[in-house]
Amino acid sequence: MSRNAVPTNDVGVAALLSAAAGRHQAGDLKAAEAQYRVILTQSPDHPEALYLSGALALQSGAVDEAIERLERSLAVRPGHLPATEMLGAAAAQSGNFAQAAQCFEKVAAKKLASPEAHYNLGHAHFKLNSYDKSAAALRQALALRPHYDDALYLFAATLRLDRQLAAAAEAYAQLTERQPRNGRALDEYGGVLFDLGRIPEADAVIRQAIATAPDMFNPYTNLGRLYQTDLARADESLALHDQAIARNPRYADAHNNRGIALYTLSRFEEAIVSFETAIAIKPTMAETYNNLGNARYNIGDVPGAVSSYQQAVTLNPDYAEAHWNKALALLTQGDLAAGWREYEWRWKCRDFKFPPRG
Repeated sequence: MSRNAVPTNDVGVAALLSAAAGRHQAGDLKAAEAQYRVILTQSPDHPEALYLSGALALQSGAVDEAIERLERSLAVRPGHLPATEMLGAAAAQSGNFAQAAQCFEKVAAKKLASPEAHYNLGHAHFKLNSYDKSAAALRQALALRPHYDDALYLFAATLRLDRQLAAAAEAYAQLTERQPRNGRALDEYGGVLFDLGRIPEADAVIRQAIATAPDMFNPYTNLGRLYQTDLARADESLALHDQAIARNPRYADAHNNRGIALYTLSRFEEAIVSFETAIAIKPTMAETYNNLGNARYNIGDVPGAVSSYQQAVTLNPDYAEAHWNKALALLTQGDLAAGWREYEWRWKCRDFKFPPRG
């Protein structure tokens, strides 16, 4: 029998499959792949050969091929847990987190005591922005393994993005106590503390992030955010944003924050340049269009301000502050009908101090 010949009986196929799996396990991926292909030529729907060759394809970086083989394996042998778990991993690598979540739901339901299974499910839902489902899965992973730091970090990030800021702060505090040199976690923790209004704590935590990871760019602009609207410290904030941009010139948020610091210093022309740079890098930033409108309004470019505010509300139709700013600009240029219509948005602005009237 030639080396690549496939025995026609089940015993012979099983023997060849065992030999291929042995080579696979030994790390001889090329020989194992050749033998899997020989088996599949003879038995295209052999579920175990499809599963093992799919695992090898994923291991080799051939993600699309891995998904195709694993899906075929599961079509022949539905519910096979290792293939389902492997397919979830391959789908996640390909960016298909909806398919990954479907797979990991099945795995977690069967492997109730596996923290990794719940973590994988939580990660897939995190990527889908399904933060409630992500948090539930990650809580289960942490209940099974309290010191599962990868799960704790993702749990903190999930709560942060879901705007459960107090709970997120607790999770980040727990994580950074165990990992005091985790610059990314420290930086995100500082941002949460800022959003909670705990400025001195945020300052200390973000400075710790900078000391720990001085080459990271976000902590500099994150620290600058604390003081960019404070006239007494806006120059300090500006220098911090410049440090972030020096490390990553294409960081749109830093250019936007730099513009806010310049605006605070009444350097409106320079602020406009920073806001326009941010928009050129990331055209979907509604807040930056609103900021650009404010700067244009302050140099007397009212039509330009109206245009900027309109861009902001086009990107975010519920952006109350941009609607209100647009109203003021429209009224300034004498467009009273449109201005008064937009002026009704003032009741929805966070900083509008008066209660709605009937």
